Amino acid sequence: DPDTGYYAPDFRPTIAIPKPDQIPGSGAALDLTKALPGNSSGDGLGLHPNMTAMHQMYMNGNLAVMPAVHYPSASRSHFSGQYYTESAETNLETDGWLQRYLADSAAGTSAGAMRAAGFSSDLPQSLHGDSEIVSVFNDLRSFELGISVAASEAAVLNGLTAAYNQSADPNRLYAGILHDFGRVTINDLAIIKSLNTAHPNLDPDDYSTSGTILYTGSTFGRQMKQTALLIKAEVGLEAACLSRGGFDTHSNQGTLNGGQGNSIGDVSDNLGAFFDDLNADGFMDNVIVLLMSEFGRTSFENGSFGTDHAHATVQFVAGTNNTINGGVYLGHENLGGATGSIPDINSPITNWIDYDPLNVANMLNNGRYLNHTINYQNVFGEILSGFLNANYGSGSPNLGTLLPEFAYADASKVGFLS
Repeated sequence: DPDTGYYAPDFRPTIAIPKPDQIPGSGAALDLTKALPGNSSGDGLGLHPNMTAMHQMYMNGNLAVMPAVHYPSASRSHFSGQYYTESAETNLETDGWLQRYLADSAAGTSAGAMRAAGFSSDLPQSLHGDSEIVSVFNDLRSFELGISVAASEAAVLNGLTAAYNQSADPNRLYAGILHDFGRVTINDLAIIKSLNTAHPNLDPDDYSTSGTILYTGSTFGRQMKQTALLIKAEVGLEAACLSRGGFDTHSNQGTLNGGQGNSIGDVSDNLGAFFDDLNADGFMDNVIVLLMSEFGRTSFENGSFGTDHAHATVQFVAGTNNTINGGVYLGHENLGGATGSIPDINSPITNWIDYDPLNVANMLNNGRYLNHTINYQNVFGEILSGFLNANYGSGSPNLGTLLPEFAYADASKVGFLS
């Protein structure tokens, strides 16, 4: 909204995205003003012009947009911010929020299931913990023993299986951990070998219902494809964590093109392909996707034509019309002040322009950072209680265990789940 200074030259004179208009391909922001079930029409908000796939999902009611999500007294360190965000706790020695869910809902899990997977070189913090061993891959195609002779490979696997089927010696240091890791690895090898038989070389292009569903050729695109494959193969997957870097744009951030624009486009294109892929085969009704970051970027550009580490960030939740209520969710007023300020649950925001979150005088944190209007643990709590709770049978999730530092209540839920 140009009348409130969102496009004023003193904010981003070099790298500002032009305001939304009706000319396709003009490089302007993609308008979010269509009225959807969310608590606002999205006036004054738009998506980067490279996010055409996600914008179409929004227009179809398949995307919930939360413009300002974060946590009190937030860190602007990549490491600490990611740790806190994925742990849903302020203790750097804790486990991940999804790990706590997996441990708490383990009863009745089918033997041989691959309950959780991380696509990364390291175990994602969301899945980190002692009570559950999860699977981590860079690429499913390279997860093998590397033995070219089938008979030899079978003999090695049989020997390893027999060894790890024995009970671990409780008197040997780390024997239990090694035993658990070994059994999970052998189970994963068997699952992926069966997938490779059905889909030679795990070529992700051969399992889409329609040949028109295209992922990008990036590492993130391949991992999105392979996540879809695990879901459609029904291996018991309950949670998957993927990461995509390239957003630390301190310099030369660019506008339509450049590092940020290209990274944003890659995420949007592959999320759109993932949605279409699973939806075509009837799986998407059982899946939601949460997109999140450890912090946002400064509202003002810096002297290097980039943006620096800041406070609140946008979060998205994608799903079908049967699982989510698409739209914009603005949260509750947080009238500036220190980074520890907390949204006032009794003061809902119904109009982003009237709230004027980019008013330097009284809204921006330290004059540069967007204050959060939704606590990120509210997002996790809604997902745990309203979506993942199906795995608790006749019980319900113990939110006091899953979110130990946060008293989640349905009365304060964001509302993005159907």
